[in-house]
Amino acid sequence: MAALVTRSDRLALVRLAEKQEKGQRGLNKLAAKLRRQAIAAAARSPELRERFGDRRHRILGGELYILQGGRNLLTALRHGELAVYDYDRDVLVSIIADLQTGKVVRVVEHSRLQPPPILEEADEAAAIAVEGQSALARKWRARQLVTTAITAREASIEGHPCYGHRGVYVYFWTRGAKARLVAGPILVDLSGRRVLELEQPAAPDETGVRR
Repeated sequence: MAALVTRSDRLALVRLAEKQEKGQRGLNKLAAKLRRQAIAAAARSPELRERFGDRRHRILGGELYILQGGRNLLTALRHGELAVYDYDRDVLVSIIADLQTGKVVRVVEHSRLQPPPILEEADEAAAIAVEGQSALARKWRARQLVTTAITAREASIEGHPCYGHRGVYVYFWTRGAKARLVAGPILVDLSGRRVLELEQPAAPDETGVRR
């Protein structure tokens, strides 16, 4: 795997970090840009494709580790972590990589760990949720509705069909300042790409990932 972050970008990021509050705005902006670049580079890497093969997976996010700079600022930003969900095996895979060389340093797998859904997952869950519901599907596809998605508690309830899977609740709301709940919660199992029955009704939520 090639370098995930260039030497000049690493140096700029650490210098901003050392300015503390004065450089916070610039630091946040540059860090977000470098996270996107690192994630995009990792997604294209042959090593990632080789590790997951034909298994369905998605990159959920990434993080850069900034340590105390000291004399050599470049040593302060050396590693990054990529979080990838393997839907076929239902594990969250943390890949620690050297940002300079792109080499994978460590891989840790977490079973039954469910981070909040990302926007791509919210979109996929909404598309699954409206299947067979023509009126709801028509309004959603026409962008007359917005959706929120949060992690489903059924993913941690033993005996439930969603147990251990990537489960999310999807809610559909009208647009505008006085949003009204139109449908939901709908329990979507992203691992099995199916809609499941709720263990018990979940309260409406407006704080999840919104589209």
